[in-house]
Amino acid sequence: MSLVNPVIGNDSFQKISNATGHLAELNVSSGQAVDLSAESVTLDLLNQNLAGLGTLRQVVGYAPTSFATAGAADVMFLNNQPQSDDATDVSDSQLLLLPVDARVVSAVVTNNGVTVVGGTNFDVGTEVWSASPAGSADIFDAVVLASVNNGAFVGSLVGASAPVALGSVGKDLSVGSAVAANSGVSVTVNGTPNTAGDLAVTVTYLL
Repeated sequence: MSLVNPVIGNDSFQKISNATGHLAELNVSSGQAVDLSAESVTLDLLNQNLAGLGTLRQVVGYAPTSFATAGAADVMFLNNQPQSDDATDVSDSQLLLLPVDARVVSAVVTNNGVTVVGGTNFDVGTEVWSASPAGSADIFDAVVLASVNNGAFVGSLVGASAPVALGSVGKDLSVGSAVAANSGVSVTVNGTPNTAGDLAVTVTYLL
């Protein structure tokens, strides 16, 4: 017995096309995936402007491999893919850069599945890329080790440090300052050195 009839709805199906290289945009049922490249995806969470302020987007930044043994006060920029080396130039393909004028709305930090051992707390923030970053805390200010290992959240669409319950009086939308060109996301190890672990930060921003 052989099956010769096509699956209903696929009568005109002919082939699968293989897309190679960088994809600028992909339409999906729940929105758009924009700026696609190997191991890096920036998502449009809304297809329309949010109260005229811009489009809500989300991207994940990953600590470089040096994070696991970073010393106290060490600062490093996040990459757009996990398990990659520190960027040595602003043009390095693995470096995570936010678009000019992006304004951070919220963020989630986790250990990316590998328990962090060491640092007392960590600063996470936006800053213009430099070979010697100074560190920033405009996203997370001294988030403690236990919170990184358990997952921690900052910001919201209601202008509070934590979400307001449904049915409550609304609050104004709160966003960070617009970032300059070549701005990335840095993490600073505070207190004591790291001896193990990983880190990932999901950043939601308006553009």
